[in-house]
Amino acid sequence: MNKLFLIGLIVLFSSTVFSQSIVGNWKTVDHETGKTESVVKLYIKDNKLYGKIIKLYNSKPGEKKICTNCPKPWNGKPILGLTIINGLHKQKDGTCYKDDGIFSPKKKKCYDCKIWLENNNLYVRGYIGFIYKTQKWIKEPKKNI
Repeated sequence: MNKLFLIGLIVLFSSTVFSQSIVGNWKTVDHETGKTESVVKLYIKDNKLYGKIIKLYNSKPGEKKICTNCPKPWNGKPILGLTIINGLHKQKDGTCYKDDGIFSPKKKKCYDCKIWLENNNLYVRGYIGFIYKTQKWIKEPKKNI
């Protein structure tokens, strides 16, 4: 009986740990207003993490928001479809991705970046030196087709 209980705990624990994936669609939330701003699709390519804006909230249907006065390579490009997370490396301890950068179309700046999962939420920290801001992103549920 104890072996069955132990096996059940192991299966339950491993399914919880492995179900938490950084890959997928995440709702971005403005840390100052608390409003949902966009959905970013996170994906792995060549063992690096990238993120692309796939949905914008608070924009009118058909409206094309353009990244104006932004640094290259983002300047003049539509915000919808913009790659904002650029090749973050998974850390050796496996707890987070960091380095290379995240671009904020709102601030028109690029920051060093650290991303990690905690309690099924994604924490995204942009920083320059020791100055940083952290946002909590919320996993967008998969839609059944």
